[in-house]
Amino acid sequence: FMAKARQVFTSMISVSKATAPKFPPLGITDRKVKQALLAAVDKIRENTVRAEVVRALEANDVQAAIDAIRFDLGEAYLKSFLPSPLRDAYELSGETAATKLGNALKLDVSFDLTNPRASQYASQRSAELIKEFGDSSKDAIRRLVGRAFDEGITPQRLARLISDSGIGITDRQALALERLRSRLEDDPSNDYTQGDIDKIIGRQYDRYLDYRSNLIARSEILEAEANGQRELWHQAAEDGLIGINSKRRWIGNQISACDVCAGLDGEEATLFGFYPGGYSGPTAHPGCACSEEIIPE
Repeated sequence: FMAKARQVFTSMISVSKATAPKFPPLGITDRKVKQALLAAVDKIRENTVRAEVVRALEANDVQAAIDAIRFDLGEAYLKSFLPSPLRDAYELSGETAATKLGNALKLDVSFDLTNPRASQYASQRSAELIKEFGDSSKDAIRRLVGRAFDEGITPQRLARLISDSGIGITDRQALALERLRSRLEDDPSNDYTQGDIDKIIGRQYDRYLDYRSNLIARSEILEAEANGQRELWHQAAEDGLIGINSKRRWIGNQISACDVCAGLDGEEATLFGFYPGGYSGPTAHPGCACSEEIIPE
């Protein structure tokens, strides 16, 4: 079984390595976000009663099936946990930017955490992230259910697919898993048992979930750091330490720059304005590792 499983994963791994963004190792704060996301998925899966999902699917009620999945418990967990690491990254970046700007201006520059924008960032971004994570996960299940209905998959089997390998991943990943399962189950040339297939799907699900949680964690911390730095610059302008016509310059990550980031490298924006394409600043997309610098007026 293990030899066959390795063959199944070889093509997936090679594609993943060729196309996936390259991230530096997660730091302490990033890992906290990742662990929170994985823990939230565990809570959803552990507390979802499959029989309730089956009953809703038997009644062709997709929304009731989604409502039976305990996303509320995962969202409650994230709501209690996420603000802290996002706030830590935001504040540390603001303080670092204050030190750097102070050294450049030869002035005492401090980061005001009591500013309403600073005090609200972590809670607002946490709420947005939780909604985005929940919405995308529900969309994945909705797409999976729609395809299952079209192909005549039984409610019992579909409920198992959802609870075992459909929670917390994207619709693209969920559909890829279902296609893989169908291919393995329908191939008369293999001698996989159902248990073998479940193991293969489970391992690929874990890979997808791990990749997605890595991407979200890294992206959110980078976003928090970028916003903390910009908040310090805004505070400095409001305090008269730099001019409101100061510029910001986009610094592309040369190691893993995509076409968007490569095109923005070196571009300038006003302190409160936008870069070409309407970007307020890095990050430009999930996984973006670009940064920016201030050009004081």
